[in-house]
Amino acid sequence: MAREKTVSSFQDNVLLLSQLDLISLFDSMTFGMLFIDPDRRVIAINRYLEALTGYGREDVFGVPGENVIRSNLSNLGDPVGEALESDKTMILEGDIINQSRKINPIRFTITPLKLTSGKMAGAMILLEDISLLKDLDSKIHGFADNEKIIGHSRKMQEIFENLNIRIRELWRSP
Repeated sequence: MAREKTVSSFQDNVLLLSQLDLISLFDSMTFGMLFIDPDRRVIAINRYLEALTGYGREDVFGVPGENVIRSNLSNLGDPVGEALESDKTMILEGDIINQSRKINPIRFTITPLKLTSGKMAGAMILLEDISLLKDLDSKIHGFADNEKIIGHSRKMQEIFENLNIRIRELWRSP
């Protein structure tokens, strides 16, 4: 009797889940969500991703995902393809360029999606804007992105200036 009740409850819960308005749920998330089919065409995006990219969901339906999320992930190979083939979630950091040509640092989470039958349904790509974390990191460590190369840091420029002054003094002294 208890087993029958559990199975019935499970089936009721599955039915309930299938009737949820998932788009409203996705729109409430505080990170971008992109759903692509196995051919990597956009199925859906949430409001946050609309704001992040500048593209409306009606405009991107059926468009190849890489045309919506213009990023530097391709420099790392084919992470979406790798996630789909390996059936494993991948987490990567990169940048995207929005419609206004602004570059945003992003943490990408690429998760393959399967149907209950086991057939590959596509992937869900989560985009977390990490620009505040990058800004905080540069403030804590005392350098900006363009100063990561030692020769271009403020400290090295001061050393080079002082070195030039010292060399001039040495040349002038008899």
